[in-house]
Amino acid sequence: MPAAEARCVRERRRRSLMARFPLIGTGMLLVASACAPPSNQPVERFNVGSCRAPTARPSEPDTVIYDARDVDRRPEVAQVAIPVYPPALKARGVGGKATVVAVIDTLGHAEPDSTRVTVASDSAFGSAALAAVRASRWCSGIRDGHRVRVRITIPFHWAVSGAP
Repeated sequence: MPAAEARCVRERRRRSLMARFPLIGTGMLLVASACAPPSNQPVERFNVGSCRAPTARPSEPDTVIYDARDVDRRPEVAQVAIPVYPPALKARGVGGKATVVAVIDTLGHAEPDSTRVTVASDSAFGSAALAAVRASRWCSGIRDGHRVRVRITIPFHWAVSGAP
C-alpha cells in the first residue's frame, strides 16, 4: 500500500475512533462493541489527540495529587487502548459497565499502583477496563502552567451490537 494511501486509511480510522470514543467529563466514555478485538490479541491503541510529554521525569517528584476539578486542564486521552469485550460475556450477549479511578502522572501514564476498579457489573468488565486504562496514554493535567498528577474517573460501557 502506498504511503499516502496508508496515511489516509490511518486518518479515517482515527476520525472514526474519535467519533466512537468521545471524551466526556473528567474521563472518557468507551463503548466496547461486538467488533472489539478478540481477547487473544494484544490491546490495540489508536492516537486520538496530541500532546508533548517531557522526555525526563522531574528532578523532584511531585507528591500532590489533584482532583480533576482542581486543575486548569484535565488529563485527556492521547492514545486510547480499546478495551477487550470479555469473550464469555460477549458470547452470552451480556452488556455491562465498569468504572476505573486512576492517577495520571506528569508524563501521561496511569500510575499502576493508583489504578483501581471502583464499580463493575462483572469482574471481567473490571479487568478489561483496568487493562485499557493502563495501556492508554494521556496528556497530563496542567495547573498554574505546570504538569501535575491528577486523579480521574473513567466510565466504561459495553453493549452487544444490535442490543437495546
